[in-house]
Amino acid sequence: MKAPPAFQLYAADFDIDTNTWDLEPIGLYLRLLLSQWVNGPLPNDHKKLAKIARISRKKFSNLFQIISHKFIPDGNGNLMNLRLEKERQKQINYRESQKESGVKGAKKRWDTDKVAYSQPYRVAHGDPNGKPNGENMALQSSDFSHIVSTNVDTCPHQQIIALYHEILPECPQVKKWTPSRQAKLRARWREDKKHQSLDFWKKYFENVRLCFWFTGKNERNWYPDLEWLIEQSHFISVWEKKYLDRGDER
Repeated sequence: MKAPPAFQLYAADFDIDTNTWDLEPIGLYLRLLLSQWVNGPLPNDHKKLAKIARISRKKFSNLFQIISHKFIPDGNGNLMNLRLEKERQKQINYRESQKESGVKGAKKRWDTDKVAYSQPYRVAHGDPNGKPNGENMALQSSDFSHIVSTNVDTCPHQQIIALYHEILPECPQVKKWTPSRQAKLRARWREDKKHQSLDFWKKYFENVRLCFWFTGKNERNWYPDLEWLIEQSHFISVWEKKYLDRGDER
């Protein structure tokens, strides 16, 4: 699983912690936090830290005296901000729990659907053995007509849903995989051989993640659900990265 792309900045806490600092130490503090989030623990070396901060070593040493208490040794010769690492672990734990819940939920719904589809005649006509009687024999072909395409459906719905939950845990979870939603995903799978691999769908959801507008950074705090993402017009636009510059607040 990829590292979380962003961390939560608690505005009130940050303001209280830095309200006695000037602009320059605040800027240095943010620069070091960003570097730690992206690259891991910071080197315990003023020369290297000054390079990360993009200022002279002398200026860095003066400013770092103000903020040094925010970074502690990690036991491996590096420095780290402890709260930032706690925030990282919290996000990782959340994403893992969302992934696990998504996989379990998708499997449960998938298994339920398989049972329903494998016994349509039994469900429709109340025969506990699933065997047609003379009265219903004429209906057998039409009753199974909508099942035939399902039996030859090679689209791995469950695995694609699991990828969606894993890569986009912030987006609405799939709670019910209805026939209409199945049809949309099946259509996207079949319309191009390039779509017929889980690697393609992994890259597709990663394209969604690249756009801040899809991760709640919009005026409505809106997130797309899977059904929206597999609508043909949306699907093409996302794959062609047409949304990348839309609502980007970075």
